[in-house]
Amino acid sequence: MVISSCHSAEQRADLPSLAAELIQGGVPCVVGWTRPVFDEVATDAAEELYRRLCSGDLATEAVVVHGAERRSVVRDVVLPLCL
Repeated sequence: MVISSCHSAEQRADLPSLAAELIQGGVPCVVGWTRPVFDEVATDAAEELYRRLCSGDLATEAVVVHGAERRSVVRDVVLPLCL
């Protein structure tokens, strides 16, 4: 599951993130953002994520590679939470 909203994978104080709650609820893999994200950045990241998944990458591989490329440009961090 991809959550394209700001802070969807960020834990605040003693509360779990939305992504963590979904994992605890049984969703096997959740990709969310730990910081604010512009629509264009989230759209580009989702396009690249799905392209890599269709190429056979595991979700954790697709997110980590794209996240590393993105960090140097926009400072938005993708955090994969997968079981």
